[in-house]
Parts: sequence; structure tokens; C-alpha cells
Amino acid sequence: MDMPGERDETRDIEDRLAAILGRLTAANEMVRADADLHGDSFGAIGLTSVDYLEFILNVEAELGIDIPDEALMDPALASVRQWAAYLARHRDELATPLVGASFAG
Repeated sequence: MDMPGERDETRDIEDRLAAILGRLTAANEMVRADADLHGDSFGAIGLTSVDYLEFILNVEAELGIDIPDEALMDPALASVRQWAAYLARHRDELATPLVGASFAG
């Protein structure tokens, strides 16, 4: 069972990921205007594989983490909400030695 602090952390990460995705999709006419950047799958939003990789690269850079290749290809990680939960669960192991502190906040 999730503790309240864990839910808050996951929600904070989710908000950060949605903001990254929002910046990347702002000028993309292929992305649905009514897309729920938190809960809709990346495919439903209209992201291409290139858009998805750009999103992941921006997440790694902004959060100071290194996402393993197997996570990139995991079909269960199909939305910002699912990615946020994954990142919260694996926070310590994903932090990069030099910039991992930025993931804290």
C-alpha cells in the first residue's frame, strides 16, 4: 500500500513529466488538443516514436536520471502517469552519480 508521502512524490514527478511533454507537444499539430497529458497513452496523444524518444531524453536531462533501455521498450509504461509511478519506485537506482540530486526536486 502506498504511503501518503509516496503518492505526493509520484504526483510531483507526474506533474514534472506532464510539463516536459507539454513543452514538447506545444507546437505539434499531430497531438490532440484535448489530450490528457497525464493519463492518455502516448499513442492516443499522437506521439510518434521520435517524439517519445525526445520526451525520454528530456526527462533524463531534467530529472538527472538514466533510464534503462528495457524501460523504454516496456509497453506498460505507456503514459506520463505510468512513467511517474515507475520513476518513483526506481528513483535511487536511476539517479546518475553527477546529477542525480536534481531528481529530488
